[in-house]
Amino acid sequence: MIKNLSTKTAANPCQRMTRRNLAAGFLVAAAWIPLVAFADDGSAWFAEGKSAFKNGDYAHAAARYRQAKQAGYDLATVSYNIGVSEYRAGNYAAAEQAFVAASVDPRLAPISFYNLGLVAKRQGDLEDARVWFVQAKAHRGANKKLKALATKAVAGLPRTRVARRPILRLDEPRLSDFLRVSVHTGYATDNNAYRSPSSSYVDLSDPTTPTISPEVQSGAYVPVDAMADFRWGIHEDSHFTLNYRFEGKFYIDEELKNADESSHEFTIGGIANAKTKRGRRYWSSRFTLARHERIAYDRDDGLDLVSGTEDVTDRYNYTRMGPRMYYHREIGPVGFGFRLGAHINQYDETLDFLDLTHEQYLGGVHVSYRPWQRTTFKLNGDYYRRKYANRVHKDINGIRFTDNRLLEYEYLNYGLTVNQRLFRSLSLNFDFRYTQRNDRMDGYDDYDRHTGRVGMRFRAKRLTARVAYTYRTYHFINAFAFDNPVAGERTLDTSYAMLDASYRFTRHFGVKLVLKQDLVESSDARSEYDRMQLAVSLRWRL
Repeated sequence: MIKNLSTKTAANPCQRMTRRNLAAGFLVAAAWIPLVAFADDGSAWFAEGKSAFKNGDYAHAAARYRQAKQAGYDLATVSYNIGVSEYRAGNYAAAEQAFVAASVDPRLAPISFYNLGLVAKRQGDLEDARVWFVQAKAHRGANKKLKALATKAVAGLPRTRVARRPILRLDEPRLSDFLRVSVHTGYATDNNAYRSPSSSYVDLSDPTTPTISPEVQSGAYVPVDAMADFRWGIHEDSHFTLNYRFEGKFYIDEELKNADESSHEFTIGGIANAKTKRGRRYWSSRFTLARHERIAYDRDDGLDLVSGTEDVTDRYNYTRMGPRMYYHREIGPVGFGFRLGAHINQYDETLDFLDLTHEQYLGGVHVSYRPWQRTTFKLNGDYYRRKYANRVHKDINGIRFTDNRLLEYEYLNYGLTVNQRLFRSLSLNFDFRYTQRNDRMDGYDDYDRHTGRVGMRFRAKRLTARVAYTYRTYHFINAFAFDNPVAGERTLDTSYAMLDASYRFTRHFGVKLVLKQDLVESSDARSEYDRMQLAVSLRWRL
């Protein structure tokens, strides 16, 4: 009759059988919804109620059905449809009353009894649910299909057990309500640690045009991902949180140590996620302080990066800080919202023309529409601006003179996302984005970017898996490969594939597999590389 009747944690054979029963119950109930007695009085209200129900506005549908009932329309049929609508709206007491009223009609009694069992089960009254299912099965008007559904529903109810006395009372908080900790670590391989080009090339950015023969180096590393999350001010639909996360890659071979990476991130903020009769209202705000460290190396050989005689290996180390806010509101099948953000990336001191220190401001809006229960379309638009503190623009010929204006980029981003849930445990995601960048000087670094992404997510009781593929193609309007007009137009195409699967042995222990594949193709051979990483990690969490 109504979707999502089983709890998210159910996954044993009996509970899976219950989910199938409920899904089949939806089909049985749906067959009764359009039942009409062809009475004149109230038919318009009844038709409007059906239309509102089809659009997912269940509270409005129930109101219109009640008006049809007051006008004298087929009382049993209208009562039944009121029950279905109130159930969908989450008003179980009203749904129960409506199904009881509908059960006086012999035509609707069996299915009404069955749905009363679903209502009782939803409210946790398992013994009442059992009684209603048995009555539905025993009713002389029940067909074979409904009898089979009722039989399976009874079999799927948990048996009554004598509850053991818990260490804590059920209404007392547990440690996991306030503190969550997890650690992943294991073993990984990387077939191109320094993202080196796979073939020799002529470096046209150097006046002597030398031929470069990159050295692709592979090896193993230890991935580490640790997280601690402390929550307070916990209410039914909101809480505050203080989160710390550490991520790192540490190569085992000393010759690959320049490829080590690590990051620390602290986040403090609040989250509110309230469900209303008409939809969901979500709000989050947070402030982030992070530290990222990565050695700047020559991608051709992995050695320390040098500019002239200056060691610039610290040029990619930076501290990041800034606030971010996100709001989303749903009203029936329609949703809308916005996001705002700002941050400062403070890079370690280096040469001015290499300094990447910048500040960025972001604003965006989105609208979504759910034409069917399992399908959502989302449109979004973002505007953000990035301003550098010391780094200057390139002129129209690709030369970065020291007296050029300070570098500033302006971005416009538009996107369409489609989410499709195929089954309870399987969903698909399609995403397309178009981005324009304007360098706000001569336009040398302007580009248009098209991004396409397809993803799939599977979630069962113990297994969670995600697969995604992303493709980006850049159109540089004015830029040259190697910043040299002789080399022709700069082109860049990137693809990224990822498989992330985890299996939970117990509540605290599990294993995780991550496979990543990067491929970058460009007319500027310095940017090209092909890389695959495979990691297997053990996970512990509190």
